[in-house]
Amino acid sequence: MGTIGRFWRPSADESLATIRTPQDFVAFDEPGFAKAALSFTVAPEGSGARIVTKTRVAGTSAEATRLFRRYWLVIGWGSAAIRRSWLRGIRRRVERHRT
Repeated sequence: MGTIGRFWRPSADESLATIRTPQDFVAFDEPGFAKAALSFTVAPEGSGARIVTKTRVAGTSAEATRLFRRYWLVIGWGSAAIRRSWLRGIRRRVERHRT
């Protein structure tokens, strides 16, 4: 899944770009934004599976990249905590359904 925005701005109303399709996401190149994509990968491992989440971000301009990096220095730890929470929740649900 992906989104495009000026994540460093306090108001989501004015910071998110409108995208409706994957093609819109790929084609978007207006300067001043960051394009963020989140993925989950599931791979067999032993008698179970390993789930990995990755977040990738690319600025649409040098200025947007600089602003996003500053923003990420502040919120990156929180984002990592949220992803770990998601993965723990997935593990709990899988283990609950195994029994």
